[in-house]
Amino acid sequence: SMIPPIVRERSFTVHGFAPAGTRVRIEGKRLDVTVFSHVVVVDASGAFSRAVDLVEGVTQIMLFDATEMGAEPVASMSGTRVVVAGDSGARTIVGGAIDVAYLPPTD
Repeated sequence: SMIPPIVRERSFTVHGFAPAGTRVRIEGKRLDVTVFSHVVVVDASGAFSRAVDLVEGVTQIMLFDATEMGAEPVASMSGTRVVVAGDSGARTIVGGAIDVAYLPPTD
C-alpha cells in the first residue's frame, strides 16, 4: 500500500493486496499507544481496504498477516520497520510499517 507521508484529511483509506482469504491487521500507533486496530479479509481478487481515523501528528500504521489466530507479531529490532513472528531462531516477516502525519487544515 502506498501511503502518502502527510495527509490533510482525518479519515484515510488503507489499500493493499495479498493472497485471497488472508486476514490482514491494520494497526495504528501514536507514541506507542494503539489508536486503532482492524482486521480485514482479503477478497477473491486479492485486494483489501479499510478506512481509518488518524489522530493529529504522526501515526505509525502497521499492516501484517493475522491469519493465524493467537499469533502476535514481534517488531524487528533491526530498524528496518518490518514485523516478524516466531521465536528468535525461526522468525518470518509478516508485515511492515510506515509513518503518516495528519496535519489538520488551519485558517
